[in-house]
Amino acid sequence: MSKAILLPAAGLLLLFVAVTAIASAAGAINLGTAATFGQVAFGIGLVAFLLRAPRP
Repeated sequence: MSKAILLPAAGLLLLFVAVTAIASAAGAINLGTAATFGQVAFGIGLVAFLLRAPRP
């Protein structure tokens, strides 16, 4: 795989994990609830990445 794909993928994974950890530390009821916040952040990050990607 090329570096152009791995770097954004790693960033999105890090975003998911970070937001999940923050939500869990902030008092989410369980890990599933915290992961939901992580999924929402991942989705927003993915849309932002796709909108900013250079057009062919």
